[in-house]
Amino acid sequence: MAYRMPGIIMVVFVTVMAFYAFYDRPTPDYRATETQADNIRIDGLARGDGGLVAVGESGHLLVSNDNAQSWHEARIDKPVEATLTQVIFTDAKTGFAIGFDGIVLRTLDGGKSWTEVHFDKDAPGPLLGLCAAGSGRIFVAGSFGQFLMSADGGQSWSNVPAQLAEAPHLNAVACSAEDDRAMVAGEMGLVQRSSDGGRSWQPVAIPYKGSIYGVMRLSRDEWLLYGMRGHVLRSDDFGASWVAVPTEGQTSFFGATRLADGRIVLVGQDGTVLVSGDKGRSFQKAGKHGREVYTAALELTPGKILLSGDDGLSEAELPRTLVSLDGRS
Repeated sequence: MAYRMPGIIMVVFVTVMAFYAFYDRPTPDYRATETQADNIRIDGLARGDGGLVAVGESGHLLVSNDNAQSWHEARIDKPVEATLTQVIFTDAKTGFAIGFDGIVLRTLDGGKSWTEVHFDKDAPGPLLGLCAAGSGRIFVAGSFGQFLMSADGGQSWSNVPAQLAEAPHLNAVACSAEDDRAMVAGEMGLVQRSSDGGRSWQPVAIPYKGSIYGVMRLSRDEWLLYGMRGHVLRSDDFGASWVAVPTEGQTSFFGATRLADGRIVLVGQDGTVLVSGDKGRSFQKAGKHGREVYTAALELTPGKILLSGDDGLSEAELPRTLVSLDGRS
């Protein structure tokens, strides 16, 4: 009998291990592998209830659960190699990211995981701007007149409206869930507006024929354009007329954000950060942060912003002397 014991023990061991291997048990919650975000070009920033999201070169889609102290790659249903250029959230859970190859990604869990909802390997250039107009409507603008629209939260997409089909590069689009007004901007001073939720578009004349890289909606009637060589334009009548805003320089601006207290931050070349406390009527320098090209900004805490650019992510303090909209310093 003794000589059988080793065999019996082995059989029991194999049986137990087989049971353990096939037993339906929860997957361990492994800690996500941290990614160094200071040596990756980052073009877009946003915040969902899953954390901060940063998108950039080579398909990097990074998430931070500790307010930019550490970063890890988000889960994506398909490998993405194309550079991602912008990201937004339409609510705490739903967000979209865009980039080269006509790619549009969507998240439904605050940024933790993403799914491809549009792809076009024959796209002539990158998608560069996007906004959410409410009721599931999403607008995406890009180079060579690309303009995509979705009316069902990204499930399906329609092509460029006839009014934009011959447009030059489209760099940005802005809209809101509050009404049907939207505005798109691009190269050679191109600006067009829509009052019917993107179904039709009309040209807008502006006093500048260069590149416009961004458009920001401040209210139903108030809009801000920013772009090449320090040009910032402001309208109080939905684009019927524009006033040039002095910026004291030739810096090109590539990104903007609105802080919780209502102030507007513009970022661009040569480490430039400008702040406005009067809804874009004037701007003050908020210090110079190296010579980096900044592409986007996002508020981390009162007085502190996250900056993205060619050299990855960095943080900057805003001077307390810059006054907010309600007069607080």
